[in-house]
Amino acid sequence: ALLLYDQMRMELAGCGSAVYVHLLKMLVRLADTDTVKMVVYHMEEANVRITSKMGRYILSTFYRAKDFEGLYKMFFSLLRRGMVPDATLLRYVLAVVDKAPTSIIQTEEL
Repeated sequence: ALLLYDQMRMELAGCGSAVYVHLLKMLVRLADTDTVKMVVYHMEEANVRITSKMGRYILSTFYRAKDFEGLYKMFFSLLRRGMVPDATLLRYVLAVVDKAPTSIIQTEEL
């Protein structure tokens, strides 16, 4: 998926956020966290506003890959990048916190 995305990246430069939503939705199924990280980086470069819906897809990819630590890091990274979480996204993150191994949760971040 990473190679395919790298080939498509230049064509996505002028696309709106709806294209990124569909791309992120596909990556959830693949549980490909490396490609998701790359997509988020390029979205930031292209000044695409990350919505809560995109955030859910991004975090779902990490959840599906069972990368809880990556999920938390990405959540806080998205917040720093200006994403405003809606109630659904916050409920999702809290549900994941409840199911995750407690050793990876850093209380100072929460």
